[in-house]
Amino acid sequence: MNDHARLYLRLAIPCLIIIPILNWVGWRWNIATLQQAVAGLDAVHPLTALSFLLAGCGVFALQRDRTGAPARSFAFGSAVAILALMGANALSQSLGSGLGIDQMLFGRDLAAAAVPALIAPTTTAGLTCAAAGLVLLAIDGPRAVTGGQVASFMTLIIGIYGTFIYGIGHLPGVPLAPSHGLSVITAGLLVVLGLALLALRPEEGPMRHITRDDLPGHQARKMLAAAAAGTVIIALLRVIGEFYFDAYSAGTGIVLLVSALLCLFVLVIWSGTRWLGRAERARQQAERGWKGAEAARNQANEDLRRFFDLSLDMLCIASNDGYFKRVSPAFTRTLGWTPEELSSRPFLEFIHPDDVVPTRRAVERQQRLGEPVNAFENRYLRKDGDYRVLSWKSVPQADGTLYAAARDVTEEKAVSEILARERGLLKTFVETAADGIMTVNEDSTVITANDAVLEMFGFARNELIGRKLTVIMTERDRQEHDGHIERYLQTGKQRIIGVKRELVGKCKDGREIPIELTVGEVNYGSNRVFTGIVRDITDRKEHERALMDAVSAANRANEAKSEFLSRMSHELRTPLNSILGFAQLIQMQYPGDDLQEKVRHIINGGDHLLKLINEVLDVARIEAGRLPVSLEPVCIGDILGNATGLINPLAKEEGITVTVHEQCTQMHVRADRQRLLQVFINLLSNAIKYNHEGGRVEVECQGPEQDRCRIDIRDTGHGIPESFKEQLFQPFERLDNTHSEGTGLGLALSRQLVKLMGGDIRLEETGPEGSIFSVFLDAVADPVTDSATLPIRERRSPDQARGDIRLLVVEDNLANLNLLEHVFSSWDGLNLLSAMQGRIGLELARQHRPEVILLDLHLPDIGGEEVLRRLRADPETRDIPVVIVSADATPSQIRRLESRGANAYITKPIDIEKLTAVLDGLLQTASLKRPG
Repeated sequence: MNDHARLYLRLAIPCLIIIPILNWVGWRWNIATLQQAVAGLDAVHPLTALSFLLAGCGVFALQRDRTGAPARSFAFGSAVAILALMGANALSQSLGSGLGIDQMLFGRDLAAAAVPALIAPTTTAGLTCAAAGLVLLAIDGPRAVTGGQVASFMTLIIGIYGTFIYGIGHLPGVPLAPSHGLSVITAGLLVVLGLALLALRPEEGPMRHITRDDLPGHQARKMLAAAAAGTVIIALLRVIGEFYFDAYSAGTGIVLLVSALLCLFVLVIWSGTRWLGRAERARQQAERGWKGAEAARNQANEDLRRFFDLSLDMLCIASNDGYFKRVSPAFTRTLGWTPEELSSRPFLEFIHPDDVVPTRRAVERQQRLGEPVNAFENRYLRKDGDYRVLSWKSVPQADGTLYAAARDVTEEKAVSEILARERGLLKTFVETAADGIMTVNEDSTVITANDAVLEMFGFARNELIGRKLTVIMTERDRQEHDGHIERYLQTGKQRIIGVKRELVGKCKDGREIPIELTVGEVNYGSNRVFTGIVRDITDRKEHERALMDAVSAANRANEAKSEFLSRMSHELRTPLNSILGFAQLIQMQYPGDDLQEKVRHIINGGDHLLKLINEVLDVARIEAGRLPVSLEPVCIGDILGNATGLINPLAKEEGITVTVHEQCTQMHVRADRQRLLQVFINLLSNAIKYNHEGGRVEVECQGPEQDRCRIDIRDTGHGIPESFKEQLFQPFERLDNTHSEGTGLGLALSRQLVKLMGGDIRLEETGPEGSIFSVFLDAVADPVTDSATLPIRERRSPDQARGDIRLLVVEDNLANLNLLEHVFSSWDGLNLLSAMQGRIGLELARQHRPEVILLDLHLPDIGGEEVLRRLRADPETRDIPVVIVSADATPSQIRRLESRGANAYITKPIDIEKLTAVLDGLLQTASLKRPG
């Protein structure tokens, strides 16, 4: 019924609001159609329309989903406004003249209109009842709801009465002209309003007897409908018989009406008797249901027994005399006692003597106050004499019986005690730690701080706890730290979490000291707590400064020594050149002279001296920082792709468009992959930094011509001045008119690296439209395509009893990986595993135990030499053959790696026949060592 009431309100409220508004608009602008709704009907008084509008708004405010103090106040105000209008109308009727309300609302007197200036008394009565009901329902008390529903019912009766009388008065041939003044639209709206008020609280007051969903409610609705319909029908028949057929006089009509109503009363009584019969049958059905419930209760008892038997927890029922009435088998599993043994003695006898008194008090408190007990712990005696710690949850019943469940928490208790000791030990460690340790919450408020922090910054504990962490920072570091924390909490991006940062700390007395701060995050329940480890690095900073001074002095001395060696080598080579030259001339001019022996000694001594000078120059080059390079075939497209990916953030920030032409993807050169990536990153960065906003950077590749490739980096910057071209590739030389940061080493270092790879860098063009830097390198064929033409020997199928052969390749060059996949694609039974990082290669070696590992030396995370060391140190991988595949193949390098466990060394570019022969030998050896 509540759903029907809500549905009715959704339909009634728009009628109570829209129809009065339309009627009022009709009177305001004199539109007859809106005044009468249907031609020929009596017009609705405009003040009546206003009252219905207020009532509709009040009903809307009192809907259940909008109930609240503001809504009730609004409804109360609307009802008071209706009562005020009705009171003013009654006063006007008593005085015999209007108060001018219609003139205030419409700007004219309605006396000349087709409607009286005052509201009819019947309408006034109906709206007054409705307003009274709205007021009482807005008060929202039990008695108020009852009174409001009574007033609402009176409103409904007046509306029905008006509709009925209006209908009878307009029947053809009926000489009855009711003068109540209630129009049919007003009567209909009163019916709608009365029902809407009754639908506001259908589950309260007298309405609850009608809206109940049980049998009495259904019967009450039927009887109410029958009584209403019967009354209307009987009254209508009485009018028709008296006025249409003139069958009887008015007195006879009244007698017939009373008799009909008595018959209707008898009919209602008969209907009630039938309802009682149905109620009796319902009682019998309830008895049958009770029997079914008894069977269900027996089934529930059986289920309870099964639950007792299956439960892992210890379930029991204890009587108020201190004995177990029932225990689950879990008691026997935990304590060893049988149910009979536990039930034959008071349960207090099984409890540890030290826990008897607390247990007795807990039981008495439950039985006396009826309070349940949760997580109460005591020790119970096992049958073998040991004690177990049990955690109890017990619920008392009205008769003193206890329903309880216990769980064995002996191990948990022991673990908790260990954790408590560890927490105490940890607290001791924290308090005695040499470094400062603090904890802060999400807004950087200090929660705890150890003694080292207090001593470091000179604060007392109560002066620091509760304050922001930034109290120990300077203003600059404080703002930066708050910004990092705020960004981390909003975005989750870690900038300072787990990272050591050097800051300047501020002591209580204003002193500033260098500190090192590490912030870590701990999830503590639903909160996040940050730990800060603070270290005073004053001594370390002083040592660093001293070390930097010493390193600087050593570098200056080393540079001076290198310069001295270079100059001395030049000075020595100049006279040595003359000595050896003239000695060779003498040797050539006097072939048979006895001077030949002496000249030979001069030439031998000069060659020996030249060899010594070259060795000294080699030492000077090493001290000057010349790096070894690993030359191998690399794809220009791959390197440029990595480089543009790394510098794209800088390009986007400056609004620069970077374009790499497609021909670069097909070009391969002989170079060191990592060093070449470094060169391109530097050149592209310069092209962006020395460009203008919205400019372009284009990379074009040409060649190969005469076995050389040319890579052009073209920018749209302002060009390079003519006076600066000579210093362009000199260390520490930079343009003076640029805002970009740098040291001036980029181009000089890039040129040195490219020269080590056998190439060169040149400035090809420069001007106001931009500059072009060109990189020249030796061209090589695509190793994958080129390998397709090599005569690769067909591999014999491995012994099927051994399963597939696993070959692990640890190589970061994708071209080399593709080459090896092509080479071994024709090997039956070979399973090729690949890893582009050293750590991943180590994991694959431990997991798959391959027969052979091919290992590159230059890897992005850890070097190949370190990977070899870890393989030989791990018992699971120490016996796997390892073949080094690298372009760095100096004799000393090969000897060192073979001494550290490498089985073979293959130089790049790879000789396929040599690699195949090496793998044949290693796989044969591996098969002989394999058991079975």
